[in-house]
Amino acid sequence: MSNSTATYLNVLYEGLLPDCGEIVLVDHTKCRPIGIYPLDELDRLAIDIQKHDGRFIKVNPMDSGKIAERQAEKVRTQGYGWTIGNGNEVKSIIGFHLDVDAAKSDKYLTRDQALAALNAMPVEPTMVVNTDGEDKGFHAYWVLQVPIRIESDSIRQHWIALAKRWQERLKALALEIGGKTIDSTADICRVLRPVGSLRASGNRVSIHSISQQYYYENELYIEPTIDEIRDEVTKLVRDKCDKLLGPVDLGDRPINAYIDAVRITPEMLLDEAGYTFLRGSEWRRPKAASPGRSLKIATKLDRAGINVFSGGDPLFSCDKTDGGVGRFYSVDQMFVIIRHRGDWKAAAQWCHEENAKQLSKGVCLEGVLSS
Repeated sequence: MSNSTATYLNVLYEGLLPDCGEIVLVDHTKCRPIGIYPLDELDRLAIDIQKHDGRFIKVNPMDSGKIAERQAEKVRTQGYGWTIGNGNEVKSIIGFHLDVDAAKSDKYLTRDQALAALNAMPVEPTMVVNTDGEDKGFHAYWVLQVPIRIESDSIRQHWIALAKRWQERLKALALEIGGKTIDSTADICRVLRPVGSLRASGNRVSIHSISQQYYYENELYIEPTIDEIRDEVTKLVRDKCDKLLGPVDLGDRPINAYIDAVRITPEMLLDEAGYTFLRGSEWRRPKAASPGRSLKIATKLDRAGINVFSGGDPLFSCDKTDGGVGRFYSVDQMFVIIRHRGDWKAAAQWCHEENAKQLSKGVCLEGVLSS
């Protein structure tokens, strides 16, 4: 067993009780589980990490029971399917972990710039890992003194928001220090390559540095942005109105009503516009030079949509109002842009007429419109 792999796993998981969850080892596709390991079997996990090329792990411990239930349901309803665990199946949070691409080309930070950005964060990383030899990027980990058990959806959403703020802070520092952006994924259930795993390049993921600094929850806290506060207040007000007055009649919102009635999804619209599905929630824009993702399926204020990261997207700008990237478009915005060339008035008129046709036929629009 590699001492570096054992060291890596101990930095992340040493002292965690078995009931904090299990570690999921994933194959090179990031879609199929290779094994699920209790927290008291780190030695076995370390050995298996090195047995095959291209392995990943779910960094936060997962709830293997929930994963098994969802996989069984997939097999029952579809006849096949694998699941490696999603955000609802994270059992404990051990901290934050970020992917920092560097030195790939002129579009990326240099290694020195990436390290400078990491060192400028509110607290230094507990561990930094070389992702592809000693001349490419890093994974950075900030590990909690005590893991956070996810015992309610409010705790889950709190940590999802914190992880995103942590990522946004690093992105801002990368722009300030090197004028470049970095990986935009902030996800409590993401996978990363563990130390000791072999890449196609022939390099093994290796430890760059360990600070031995572990943190309490308050030390990793970043205040919410104005946009976050506005979104949260909007959701609270809407939920309160729904509770007091009942769901709003969407008869005066024909686009929203039509989309919900005919069950239009972001995936349907992307496929229609010539985007290519990659894996999970990730898609690539038409005629993209890079094989990587351009956008991913997301949700904001309970409305499905996409987060756009590619500056070359032909339909959706990735620029946010705060100067960052990773802009959200709801399914309603996607519908208007893709099917009606951005003309909201024309889209509303068309949807109003379609809704009226359905109602004249006695078709119930899923309770969205009054009959």
